[in-house]
Amino acid sequence: MSCSTQKTCIAAAGSSRLKGVLLRVGSARQGSSAKELRAFRVCLTHKGSLKALYQKSGPRNSRLCCTSQDGFMSEEDAWKKRNEEAKEIGNNTDGEWRWTLNWDQVLENPSVLVGSCPRSPEDVDRLVEEAGVEAIVCLQSDDCFQALGIDWEAIRLRALERGVIMSRVAVRDFDKNDQANMLPECVRALAGHVRAGRRTYVHCTAGINRASLTVVGYLTFVESRRLDEALHTVKSNRSQAHPYVESWKLCCQRLLEGRSEELIGRSRDIYKRRCENGSHGDSKSDWENAELELIRDTFMRRLEADATTAGSLQYVLEHRSMEQLEKDMKSAREVVEAEVAEKMQQLGAEKEAVEKRAKLARRELDHALESATARAQAAEKRVEELSASMAQLEADVWSLREGRSAPVALEPSGNIVAAQFDGYEASERAEAHNMEATDVPTVADPLLSLCSDFPDLEECVVYYGASSPEVEQTEGTASSSM
Repeated sequence: MSCSTQKTCIAAAGSSRLKGVLLRVGSARQGSSAKELRAFRVCLTHKGSLKALYQKSGPRNSRLCCTSQDGFMSEEDAWKKRNEEAKEIGNNTDGEWRWTLNWDQVLENPSVLVGSCPRSPEDVDRLVEEAGVEAIVCLQSDDCFQALGIDWEAIRLRALERGVIMSRVAVRDFDKNDQANMLPECVRALAGHVRAGRRTYVHCTAGINRASLTVVGYLTFVESRRLDEALHTVKSNRSQAHPYVESWKLCCQRLLEGRSEELIGRSRDIYKRRCENGSHGDSKSDWENAELELIRDTFMRRLEADATTAGSLQYVLEHRSMEQLEKDMKSAREVVEAEVAEKMQQLGAEKEAVEKRAKLARRELDHALESATARAQAAEKRVEELSASMAQLEADVWSLREGRSAPVALEPSGNIVAAQFDGYEASERAEAHNMEATDVPTVADPLLSLCSDFPDLEECVVYYGASSPEVEQTEGTASSSM
């Protein structure tokens, strides 16, 4: 026993041999009759044992996470559905769909990418570093997060850390009715990033249905492209794309419902322009173009409203940021000024200490200079005295040399002392008593005996020259004997 294909039933899943009660939930489309809205039916079903369809990349559990047009399905069924759709479009070679982080750029200008879901913060890093992503539009529901073990908050925080702006529109997978309901919101989220000039990554779980449908909606609702052109653009750039055209048509019907008068007026305007320009067309194309224009104008007004709100928020944030920045700058300036004042005070104290040390060093230097000057003057005086003594000694030596036969008392000079010579007192006495020279005892040359012992003395060398004292003594003896 099964539920009607036009109604939605909730199916219990996960236990083996479970007899469940299916409660029909009315999710009738707009325009359904009152009888349909009031209709409730209880369905009985028997659910056999569930078999894990896939391993490794397969679902985490069999809980209810996705909803089809005919009813809620388990994640295993959703996985199977992805396999079937991938097989239909030729992207399933081994009968098994596996999750991988993959993407394709479907639009160049604006820059829009479609791909599978990031399941970890590291996947966000890959999208930023390898694909240059600046914004992400996530279309997964909470049930899909739980089924695939995705920590949405961790992914969102990593995206914010990397400067990526996140938007999320929760859409149930494989539910064509829900996709039709949420398609306008998905398009608005994408269009907001596109208008801001961001390189945007749109993803669902596999990048097959919801994400590709969102791009088709953007091309038709915002850029007014025809449906066949939009489908060709998306599918030619991402081969596994499989947007639900039924959802797109249902969305258009809902957007245009109750607006027949506007459509008639627009189709007339299009007909007039076509006649004036001489372009080809007919009443059908005029009506289709009127629908596209009306939807586009509706979306543009919504986008303007979004932009106004976003602009206000941005202004408030920037204004608050500026105020906070000014406060921070003021606080920083005060801290810097306090630090500068403290540093200047320290430098002033250090400068004063340095000046004191320099003054003390200058005094010590002056004292040392005075002391050195005094020592130099004393040394010069001593040199003068020594020079005078040397001159006197030389004079005395020459005097002795010239008159050595008559010994003369010498003033103490150098190492020679007059009192050392034996003939000094006798000569003085002889002169004092007017004694004849012959009466004075013969006295030997006082320098001769000294030079005989110390021939290398300067006085001896100066006095005797190169001649030996012994020779001089011999010559002197010979002269006296004659």
